[in-house]
Amino acid sequence: MKKLFSKYNHICHSCLTLIILLLIFCHRSDAYKDYYNVLVLHSYDPEYAYTKIFNSFLKEKFREYEKSVNIYFEYLDAKRFDHNQYYQQFNEYIITKYKKRKIDFILSFDDDALQYLLAERENLGSISSIPVIFGSIADRALVYFSSLESNMTGVFEDLDVAANVEMMFQILTAKNIFVISDRTTLGMDLYEKARLVFKNMEDISVEYLIGVPWEEITKKLQKAPDKSAIFLLSYLRDDNDNVYSLETVNELLNDISLPVFTLLTPLVNLGGALASYVPTPEAQIEAMIEILDSILAGNDIRYIPITMNLPKNLIVNYPMLKRFEVHISSLPQNHILINIPETFYMKYKIVFLPAVCILSILSVILFLLLINIKKRKNAEISLNREITFLKQLMETIPDAICYIDNEGYIKLYNKAFENYLSSDIGQIRGCKLFDCISDISLRGDLELEGSHLTSDGEFKASQHLFKDRNGRIHYLKINKKQVTNGDGTLGYLIVMTDITQLVQMQESLRGQKRRLELTLARSKVAYYERNIKTGELQLNPLAYEILGYDKEEIKSISQFKALVHPDDRQSYESAIKQALEQDRGIYNNKFRIRKKNGTYMWVETTAVVTEHDLEGRPLFLAGIFWDITEDKIREMKTKQLIEGLYTSSTVDALTGALNRKGLQDKLSDLITKCRDYGKDISIFLFDIDGFKLINDTYGHLVGDLVLKELSETVRKTIREDDVFVRWGGDEFLLISMISLNQALHIAHRLRKNVESRLFSGIHVTISIGISQYLPDEPFERAIERADKALYNSKSRGKNTVSVERR
Repeated sequence: MKKLFSKYNHICHSCLTLIILLLIFCHRSDAYKDYYNVLVLHSYDPEYAYTKIFNSFLKEKFREYEKSVNIYFEYLDAKRFDHNQYYQQFNEYIITKYKKRKIDFILSFDDDALQYLLAERENLGSISSIPVIFGSIADRALVYFSSLESNMTGVFEDLDVAANVEMMFQILTAKNIFVISDRTTLGMDLYEKARLVFKNMEDISVEYLIGVPWEEITKKLQKAPDKSAIFLLSYLRDDNDNVYSLETVNELLNDISLPVFTLLTPLVNLGGALASYVPTPEAQIEAMIEILDSILAGNDIRYIPITMNLPKNLIVNYPMLKRFEVHISSLPQNHILINIPETFYMKYKIVFLPAVCILSILSVILFLLLINIKKRKNAEISLNREITFLKQLMETIPDAICYIDNEGYIKLYNKAFENYLSSDIGQIRGCKLFDCISDISLRGDLELEGSHLTSDGEFKASQHLFKDRNGRIHYLKINKKQVTNGDGTLGYLIVMTDITQLVQMQESLRGQKRRLELTLARSKVAYYERNIKTGELQLNPLAYEILGYDKEEIKSISQFKALVHPDDRQSYESAIKQALEQDRGIYNNKFRIRKKNGTYMWVETTAVVTEHDLEGRPLFLAGIFWDITEDKIREMKTKQLIEGLYTSSTVDALTGALNRKGLQDKLSDLITKCRDYGKDISIFLFDIDGFKLINDTYGHLVGDLVLKELSETVRKTIREDDVFVRWGGDEFLLISMISLNQALHIAHRLRKNVESRLFSGIHVTISIGISQYLPDEPFERAIERADKALYNSKSRGKNTVSVERR
């Protein structure tokens, strides 16, 4: 019995040892495996454009890993299936497929995939606790809920609607924007953001097409006015439950003649849209891989923050850029051009470049050989011709020229040089220069000491008085140059120019300028000169005194332009440009300019082109300017008085609405505008129910306050381009470029707004009559129908809306 117990004990010990070894082996084999298993879960189908792009970048990055990565792709296809019925089937599929396969990480792409994992991960069996790294997430709520999970982190895509709108207006001069989106969760979120952005843009017309079927969108866009553009947020399903793939949307956009700015970047890749300002897929993959590398390096996923701010790039479709004539200079520095057509050079540059290099080298060699042969044949002839030419040229030059050697002996000279030599000199060639000069005072000026040389071997030019052999006084400008070769100095070239007339003219001009400045100073007129070629600007002292600046602050035309009022700068530059292009070159203008103290003054200026180059192009512009601020102030006061008189004749003083005369001034333009744009005109005629009782009970002052407050309520309810008229008494007229159905909606909203508040403490209701203006009929007919509809509203018990269609 004892032996049996001992044998049993030994067997148990052996089994326990074997189990421990197996556990250690299993642990070590898993820890030191040379591969990773990664499950990639996409929200959409495999053919979705962005899905393909993400998969391509992901495979490229995993190839750089030392260990091999086994990637398992799964696709929710969430845009085509209802998740309430679909999730349970997908759960069973995932559990069955990965029951015996160890997954190390889950990479999740787009909102639906992350939402699925947050909702269903606890029901996924063996992969329920695996670390999740998400990317391309546009919903902040999903990011928030994922941050509450212990083993989730990733990258927020940040579809910045405001930044895209700003970038759209940077590159497009659009005044009418069509915002297109679907009614998906993401689409409605982006729509609300877009609505907030465009709300503050009063000069931009915005029309929202949310969930509208594409056929209706196309009809709208065909009637789009000039300077229109499309801002596409999301369009994967319409209100008729039609599902659109990105490829389908891209084909539909190709039939549209308007530029498309979108948050769906694949549409730019596919060619249907112009541009998108978002993080690139490559940047998102880079950020996700960086998180994965951090986890593999041993960092706890709980302490790895979610990446919220990815850099954005403006992705631009090159063919669309050319189609809509967008200049590349309007694009930001971080733009990316795609779909650039391959040129002949790009296609064959591997062959083309070496061939060009070889041909170039052979051409250079052949060219050098030809030049060398030609030089050898013509060297002697050319040299003789040049010597003869130089001798003749020296004789034609009016300046006195001579060449002396290092010892100062004259070797070469021209005829003009003889005027400065002594009258009793015999042989000039070979004579020492300082023995030949007639004016002894000039000899010191011709000293050729090395200390007078500049860095390029020339002596400093100098001006001197000189008496010639006939006793006449001249002003001379003397230039001296050292002649050298590789071995040292050969001699010196001396050129003496008679500048007597130039000096006399300069003195005359200085006197004239002083007299002009004195005259201008007494008349408070400033003087300026502009060098058109260099941009230099010279002003007289009075100009600096008027403006309050010193010379260093205004010495170029660019500095002067910067002081011109921004509203006047374009007309200022246009007037100067027009003057420079005219033959007479006369410039007149009035503009505002900023003084040193920060205030603006009005100036009037007149100028003329005073000098042209040999080709007739203007070189200098001279002019005067003077202060006309007081004249402008008087002019503006007169203008304001006239405008005030006109406004008082067209606007009702009590309510601020137009009166009948104001309506007559606007009516013709309004009808023409509606015809041009093909829009309807709806007419509202309404009055206050029982207004006479209010006047009788509370008095006319209270009645006036009620009319005034009612007018303010109406203005807050209607659109800016609607025409609001006080028709008479408590009766008002409203004209709007909308259909009858839209008019009914606005009328009920106006009626409820009035009914829901108190006017000077009094409960008030209104009755409204609506008609539609028919083309080519007198406008009074439409008003008569509206009046009839108002009568019907009164008959039905008041506080109602009626329509008279014909």
